[in-house]
Amino acid sequence: MRRLTITLLSLLVLASLSLWIVFAESPHFIRASASCDGDNLKACFKEAGLDSHPVTIALSGTATATYQCFNNGGNHPKAGNKTTVSSSETVSGVFYPQNGQVTNCLSLTPPGPGNFSCPSGQVMVGPTNVSYSGVSLTDTANGVSASGLPSSVSCP
Repeated sequence: MRRLTITLLSLLVLASLSLWIVFAESPHFIRASASCDGDNLKACFKEAGLDSHPVTIALSGTATATYQCFNNGGNHPKAGNKTTVSSSETVSGVFYPQNGQVTNCLSLTPPGPGNFSCPSGQVMVGPTNVSYSGVSLTDTANGVSASGLPSSVSCP
């Protein structure tokens, strides 16, 4: 009877260790969120089920920003002295798992005004409106994407 109990307990321990090993090599995002941090889009995440190898995680989306001209009195002239620019933005980072997990944040920044300039006596202000669309967060090393991120975010 004692030998049977020891054998059964050994099998139970082996089965639980096998399950833990399978879980440890199954990359998945536990959580991911995206929100404005000023004019930047900040995406924070936690990914688990990783082995000890570094992972590359990428945040991407289309950023749109508006720049305007204001006179020295701080007023926006009625003329169409503004421009809206859009560009595809991607930022990535290499992260080193600890205990099979990575917890961190990445940020996208709005595009600059390009070659837009203001006439004499006016100053450029902006970006005054910033939005991000098509937002995605992907572990490129394991081909895993985070779910639950908003598809678009407008920053004040």
